Amino acid sequence: MDPGKSSEAFIKALKGKDTSTSKIELATEGWHSEALYLPGKHSVIADWVIQSLCDPGSDSRLSPLTEARHWQLLADIITSQDTKSTNSWLATILARRTILPVISSTIPKLRSSPDIVAPFAIVYRHVLPLALPKATDEFVLNCFWAPLDNISSDSTLAADPLINGIWTRGLEAFRSKFGQVKDKKRIISAFLDERLGKWARVIQLATLSDELRVALRTAGEILLFGTTEGLLLVMEQPSDSPSTSAFPSSQSNHFFSSLKRSVERDDTAVLLPLFPTFLQSFIKSVQRSHLDLSQILNRDVTSEMRVRVAATYFLTNCLSGPLAFSMSTSESKRHIMETRLGLFQAMTEEGYLDSEQSDAKVVLQSEIEFAISGLQRDDARDACLEILTTILKQDFDLINPVASRILGVLSRLPPSSFHSCDSFLSSLLGFHCKTRTIQVHIHGLVDCLASTSGSVAVSCGPLFASAEYAKELHQAIRLFLTPSQIPHVVKTLTDTLKQLWGLAKLTDSAESDEMVTDTTPAAPSDIADPATALSLLTRLIDKVFSAIAMLDSTTQLYLQDLRVKFLKGDVLRQLVSQLETASTQEESSRIQIGIRAILQLGYCVDKLSKVWELSLEPADNEPQESLTRVLELKQVDPELLLEAATVMLNYVSSSPATTASSPPLSGSCGTVVSLLLDHVEQNIEAAISNQTLWSGQAAYLPSPSHLVVALVDLLLSRWLYVLEYSAPDECLQRLGKLIIRLSEIPITALEPVEPTGVAATSGTFNTRNQFNVADVVWNTFPSGEFWEMRRLRVALMSTVVELTAEIDIFSSTPALLNPQTLRLVSHDALVKHVACYRSMLYFPLEYFTRTSKPIISARAITLDSMITAAATKATSCLPEKEAVEWRLVVRTIIDRTMTPEALVKFPGVLEHLVGTVCQPCVNPSSHHLELERVTLKILSEAFSVLAMATRDSDSVRHIFQNYVDVNVSALKGFEVEAINCTRVRSLFSLLDAFVQGTRYSGVDSGARTLLDVLHKQLETWLTAQLDQILNPLSGEDDETLTKACIVIDGWRTSTKFRRWVGDFKDPIPFSAADLLPSLSRLLGRPQVSQNPTVATLGIAVFRLLLEVLQDSSNDGIESAIACFILLYRFKSENEELSHQLMDSLSGSLRQWSADQYSAAVGLVSDFSRLSSSEKTPAHCSNLGTLFHLSAVLIVDAPDGTGKHAHSLLQQSLLAMLRSSQLSGPTDADSLESCFVLVHEATSFIQRVCNEKPSFLRDVEMGHIFTILYRVLTPPSSTPSIIRSSSPSGIPTPSAIYSAITNILINLVRNQRDLLRTHFPDFTQLLCLLLSSLKTVYDVPGTRPGSQDTWRSKLNNKSIELIQSGLPWWVSACGSDPSLKLNEKDARQLNRLLMSLTTKTFGRDVPSRRPRASERTPKAESLASSFSNYATFVLIAYVRTVTDSYHTRSGGLTTLSKSVRRELDEGISELCGMIGENRRDWVYQSLTSDGRGLFKTVWARVIDLLSLAIVHYAFLFDPSVQRLYAAHHHDPHHLEAVILAVDAISAWMIQLT
Repeated sequence: MDPGKSSEAFIKALKGKDTSTSKIELATEGWHSEALYLPGKHSVIADWVIQSLCDPGSDSRLSPLTEARHWQLLADIITSQDTKSTNSWLATILARRTILPVISSTIPKLRSSPDIVAPFAIVYRHVLPLALPKATDEFVLNCFWAPLDNISSDSTLAADPLINGIWTRGLEAFRSKFGQVKDKKRIISAFLDERLGKWARVIQLATLSDELRVALRTAGEILLFGTTEGLLLVMEQPSDSPSTSAFPSSQSNHFFSSLKRSVERDDTAVLLPLFPTFLQSFIKSVQRSHLDLSQILNRDVTSEMRVRVAATYFLTNCLSGPLAFSMSTSESKRHIMETRLGLFQAMTEEGYLDSEQSDAKVVLQSEIEFAISGLQRDDARDACLEILTTILKQDFDLINPVASRILGVLSRLPPSSFHSCDSFLSSLLGFHCKTRTIQVHIHGLVDCLASTSGSVAVSCGPLFASAEYAKELHQAIRLFLTPSQIPHVVKTLTDTLKQLWGLAKLTDSAESDEMVTDTTPAAPSDIADPATALSLLTRLIDKVFSAIAMLDSTTQLYLQDLRVKFLKGDVLRQLVSQLETASTQEESSRIQIGIRAILQLGYCVDKLSKVWELSLEPADNEPQESLTRVLELKQVDPELLLEAATVMLNYVSSSPATTASSPPLSGSCGTVVSLLLDHVEQNIEAAISNQTLWSGQAAYLPSPSHLVVALVDLLLSRWLYVLEYSAPDECLQRLGKLIIRLSEIPITALEPVEPTGVAATSGTFNTRNQFNVADVVWNTFPSGEFWEMRRLRVALMSTVVELTAEIDIFSSTPALLNPQTLRLVSHDALVKHVACYRSMLYFPLEYFTRTSKPIISARAITLDSMITAAATKATSCLPEKEAVEWRLVVRTIIDRTMTPEALVKFPGVLEHLVGTVCQPCVNPSSHHLELERVTLKILSEAFSVLAMATRDSDSVRHIFQNYVDVNVSALKGFEVEAINCTRVRSLFSLLDAFVQGTRYSGVDSGARTLLDVLHKQLETWLTAQLDQILNPLSGEDDETLTKACIVIDGWRTSTKFRRWVGDFKDPIPFSAADLLPSLSRLLGRPQVSQNPTVATLGIAVFRLLLEVLQDSSNDGIESAIACFILLYRFKSENEELSHQLMDSLSGSLRQWSADQYSAAVGLVSDFSRLSSSEKTPAHCSNLGTLFHLSAVLIVDAPDGTGKHAHSLLQQSLLAMLRSSQLSGPTDADSLESCFVLVHEATSFIQRVCNEKPSFLRDVEMGHIFTILYRVLTPPSSTPSIIRSSSPSGIPTPSAIYSAITNILINLVRNQRDLLRTHFPDFTQLLCLLLSSLKTVYDVPGTRPGSQDTWRSKLNNKSIELIQSGLPWWVSACGSDPSLKLNEKDARQLNRLLMSLTTKTFGRDVPSRRPRASERTPKAESLASSFSNYATFVLIAYVRTVTDSYHTRSGGLTTLSKSVRRELDEGISELCGMIGENRRDWVYQSLTSDGRGLFKTVWARVIDLLSLAIVHYAFLFDPSVQRLYAAHHHDPHHLEAVILAVDAISAWMIQLT
């Protein structure tokens, strides 16, 4: 622009008709020109831009609507000023210009013109609110139609955040202006007919942002229900609708008929899930509106019932119209049922499902019938059960008439319905418990048996097989079945049993007729399958009888009648005989069901007889013989076999032979176990190949493979002790082979077993609801009870030795030297052998016998060679990953069972172990790393033997020479690109073994020569790698870093070896300190620093610096400390790094000289003093690291450096006092660093108090109490900064709280004398610890059914008030539970309070025996001396609970019940300290609330004292023991307790 042009000329040129130049360029240049002075320039140019957009005129060579310069210039002008100033002049322009049509025309073009999206979004955000009052109906509707049409045609637009923002603001405008649009009824009807399905699909797109999704959903709901016209359309009445009908048909209503057409036209999965939302929006709109439903529905509707009637109207029309069950596909039926369920749940949540309303009652009754009919369909069953459960919770009277029908249907459902049925049955049972009508529910269960038929009902019915329902039924009967109801229930069950037995015709007709008496009611005539009903009834009898709380004489008579009539031996014998001669499958199934019923009934009666000690007449004889015949049969149902096995093992367990002192028998138990193992062995391969899973339900065994899983679980999980004491050796040997066979199968629920630490593994591997036969074995191995079975353990060990005997064939020759022989081993044989050794990983080491260890370990070495040979075959099918896992298993056994002395006797074994571990340098797997660790551990122990035996044994010297020769040759051929990490590390381990285990002068001269050759060759190889790897450490890939670690470890070993030899002439050819800059650069890169290989490299550098320090003076101390600080920063990203740093420093520290230690102490003290004066997060982090380093230096100080260590302690405490960060952070950026600093400071003090208590003097005690007081004191002036989450590696408040309590506990135990002089400070800390446990009241809100709590409704001011009464590092208002203190921390404080009464000896107690003239030291506690201060702690506790100790929190905090429960013992000890003398003084100093709480606390102390006296009486008074023992089996247990208490009272009187 011409600088000389005036403002008038600019305006003329801009608004003139001259088209020789582009006016948009002129306007842009004028806006950016500082030379142009034009008053109101922003409004003048913006007015022209808006005018050119509205009326392009002649300057339209490019359309302004799609020309980015116009929108960009307008956006620049609008954003140049604040919003308030912009709105003032922009509103004036928009009053003259109509820009909304321009905006409406531009929005569809955004897809083709992406360069205008960003400036248009800015203009749209500022212009739309100002221009909206002039919006036309077309523009308002286009705000909704535009995003709907564009996203439906191109779903990728939903991913653009700028376009999403434009559409979201347009939808906000639609919501605010739609109420003013004309002809809304037509618009709503058109939306229903044309765009409803499109809208439903769009709002369910996964790529849609949450903000836009909510805006679209809200806009659609407002369009449908947000206006009066929309509500009238929903409740529209046809002119010919009869006035007598409650609600019109949905077919005559345009809204619901349109919904139905949309559902039929579009996918049901898209539209149906929105129906519950429609209902909720409709209800809210009716609540806001003032519609008179009496005129609309032509009936009287009161104002109170208006919303309920409208909701019921909507629900009724949805059920009868769009949700009518007329779809053909099962998927559509499922969606319809889920939608119906959602509608009922929405009505329940809103509280409008009122069965007292006649219309709603009709709807509910109709839906109940609909749901019952849908229970038989797999696609609708779950939803139908949920609907019935919802209606049941709303009104049981509607379900009660059809409860028996529902129970009858549930008894025939498959196992997949257990979860859904449990919800309904639990609700039904809960109602009967509340109304004390549990007998009605039992009668209903009996009635439903009439509709059962077939074995499916017996096996799968959730009514009788669900474990969850059985547990709830048991509890309900025990608690709510009254004594007056028990006889009637028992009579009903026994009479029904007799009738069903007669109808089933299982025995002779004469015996069946005897069981039916004249008083027995007639059996139902419509029982479809009496045998099935009989089996179900016996299971129900077992559940009911076992849960009865009291058995009177009448009930005992019924039990006796059952035993006499059903449990006679001839009854079972007759049934078994009929089963053996059964001619048809139907007859056989019927008889088997009868046998199962007899066995279940007998088990129930026997169990009751033992529990209640009933004197029932015994049966004629025991059923062992008959059940043995059943087990010998071939074609028997798996359920009967399992039942018979359980009963037989139960009989065996009750025999006298099953005791630890009795000799094992081989009679009935051997027969039973042998038969069971026969069944298992016949079908075990099918169970393994089919991967059969069993749910654990004895009534559901659909195949013999499931029976295998059940029998193995029965033997190993329940009756293991019977096998131990009664099974013959042959059966135990068979069981051992079975266990080893099953150990070949991988675990189904977890990754393959890790060999490391596996013997200590506990718990269940398979946490699913189903398990296979191998899971049973893997769950049994970690069991301690299993390994305590001596005979079984011996049998298992002998089985392992027997099964691995085949390996000896290959070890008869020098296996390690004959790989051709080993190549003949098959893959299946290897799998079996590895499975044996894999199972031995679970064998406790102490149970390996002395004779089996050498056999197993020798075979393990051969098996390792076999695996290697199989992996190196040209046609091998053994993957490398599997070979590594197998070697890991075998070598773990070698490490556990073989001594190093035996290992070195095998020729070539050391070279074999090294050569077969080819760990990749890039991304090694966890198995590779573990294999290398185990191999190096074995080699290290073997090298120690070599180092000690080379002088005395020629054979060992020969083995050592061969090993060195092979590795020296290998070193000469090593290249950087192909390096065997394990081989090189083994050489380092070999040199370390000689350095640590022997002296150089004590080594044989030949061994010295070999060692010197090996060392020189190793140094030659290390020197060759320097230029490529260490100079400098510039590579970032894992391979380069791994090689660098190896080379650095090699130079560390070389330095140590030179010192051992005494050669100090040639140091390492580089400065170890020069590695620090390169290491710092690596750790400074975020992605590289998280690599564990970098951490390993850092440890290698640190160890090298420490090793070099042994040969120098004080020059390398500063580098070692700098390296420690550098590495310790990353301990949060690699926890193992911290442990390795500590171990390395502690091991080297004790070898330092006094001068070196003094220099290190001086450096650390200076660094601490400098860092404590700074407040930046970096200095704060460095100070925490220095505290950790100081703790290591103090605890592991060399001998003779106690003075320097004490000086370092003083300087560290002074640095803590100088640091202001302990009192809280100043800003949010320093929050995490302050957390780390406080944790390191408290951990430092804790470690010193625990391991170096003698360093503490009166001055240090004062410093410690001052530091802890600053940490625990709530912030006074600085605002509380709340941490919202807990990142990994950052200490939690619980860690800090635990460190503080442990400090005080150590002071109480170790510094009792010093602590007495600091009781005031100690008391104040106890009060602060109590106050820190406060939490926010978390009670529900006032609205019924609301899930809101006080904590969720706190505003910022309340949060600040609450935090002002707590330490800054505790967050009581956050959502993360790890940032709060809980009952675990209260348990720590309780330990501290309890330690005050623990008697200990003082620290100055002499170790020698005191002379006669000297006073014998006594163990004392602090209880008597602390009693004066315990009153203040009690007052603080009471005030903390009643929230008057810190009044600033506004009464919103307290101690939770769980915290108070954990503190009970400690508070009781404090009450015992003060006694009754100071009790009244404490009581008078409290408020009314506090006095009530104090009374409760004191009463609890009295109760605990009484319990202690009673416990003492039971322990030491024989008369009380005899009296209680005589009555503890009495059913009237209360009488026994009363007699015992009376006796104790008499005993106490005599005692006093």
